[in-house]
Amino acid sequence: MRRVGAQKRYADANQRRRFNREAEAHALVPRTLTEVERGTDPVQRGPGVPVKAWVDYGNASTQVLGSAVAWTKRCVLVLWVDSHDQQQEAWLWAGAAERVES
Repeated sequence: MRRVGAQKRYADANQRRRFNREAEAHALVPRTLTEVERGTDPVQRGPGVPVKAWVDYGNASTQVLGSAVAWTKRCVLVLWVDSHDQQQEAWLWAGAAERVES
């Protein structure tokens, strides 16, 4: 017998949301270039340059606003904060990132 006013349905929904959020956080890992793909060009590092970049998550791509903190002739290391407030980073092809005016 259930008590009057029990919030079982809402508690289950909240538990599912929490579980789904954790599962998404583990599944949504950005694809980063391998060392072979990056090549042997020297890596330049500098202060973060604001960029808009396309990031590949395997089954989907999304555009993020972040900072380019390192680069070579062919690729760039981009840092950004995702929708779960987690710091993310990925090496991307240079053509996937575009400088934005701050």
